[in-house]
Amino acid sequence: MDKRKRRKVSISGKEFGVKEERDEKGNLPPVRRNKKFKVDETDLLMEKFREEPYISEDAKMKLAERFNTTPECISIWFQNRRAQQSKAARSRKEKTEQAFSRWRFTAEVIKAMETEFKKTPFLTKEGKESLVKQLEIPPDTILTWFRDRRIKEKKTGASTSQSPE
Repeated sequence: MDKRKRRKVSISGKEFGVKEERDEKGNLPPVRRNKKFKVDETDLLMEKFREEPYISEDAKMKLAERFNTTPECISIWFQNRRAQQSKAARSRKEKTEQAFSRWRFTAEVIKAMETEFKKTPFLTKEGKESLVKQLEIPPDTILTWFRDRRIKEKKTGASTSQSPE
């Protein structure tokens, strides 16, 4: 194994043309945190956002001046708000799609599958393929219907056999 000594390499911003501003003691300035807007400021920003989700330069400058912050901070707020809104819309759309992902069988489809079920409750490969072609339904959906129908038959059969005659 090659055991070479590793040197710690320190890269400063000066090497990349970045001007480092330090205070009298030689410390770097503190990292600037995102501005927390007050409730009334947030209400005004929300009102502006509802009017127009993309803020103009003029409106951005006025808001920045009014809130004593930078125009970039206002831009970032609008950008984050648009991202939240689109994420919420995607989430709602996915929930809606999941809720309606079940097949709604027509009377014709049910009649064809019931006829096949009366022949045999366990679908053969040929029977499955013929139903897929005839009804234009995915094979997994047909198999699921047959499985559920067998369960229903078992439950109703068990309840009738236990009833007094």
